[in-house]
Amino acid sequence: MRLTKYLACARRARGARTLLALAALAAVAAVGADSQARKRAADAASVVGAWQGTLPNGMRAATISIVPSGDGLAGAFVGYDYERRTDSPAGAPPKVSVRSGAVLTDVKLEGDRLTFKMYLRHPSPPAGRPAGVDISGEIVLQGGDAAELRLSAPQKTEPLVMKLTRD
Repeated sequence: MRLTKYLACARRARGARTLLALAALAAVAAVGADSQARKRAADAASVVGAWQGTLPNGMRAATISIVPSGDGLAGAFVGYDYERRTDSPAGAPPKVSVRSGAVLTDVKLEGDRLTFKMYLRHPSPPAGRPAGVDISGEIVLQGGDAAELRLSAPQKTEPLVMKLTRD
């Protein structure tokens, strides 16, 4: 009879240890999830803001705004077209003639790279030209408020590359 009593106590003790172990695992998982959330927030902070894209000659070609959105990121793109070529040495710099914009979709931050897609619609496309173009973008963070932007379109052989600085 005594043996039966000790076996019952042993079973309850094992069950209690199992429950304690499960509770400990749940607590560790919660701490891990919390630290992952903090890491994602810190990573997002490295890219959130208004970024100015400049051409090699220093002319502004784009503005990209990145904002937090739920568990991820969202953003918008504004591109600038000038009244004449931006590399001509003649007099005063050219004026912006057209601003075109797009909402960023499929925004993903992986390490120091932010990738996105957008459909850039031209406000008044030239005759015989499409109304817009699908573009894939990549921002490579270089530390601090510096980054590089690469914009690729299916009809172009080389991506458009420009320097980004955060305001």
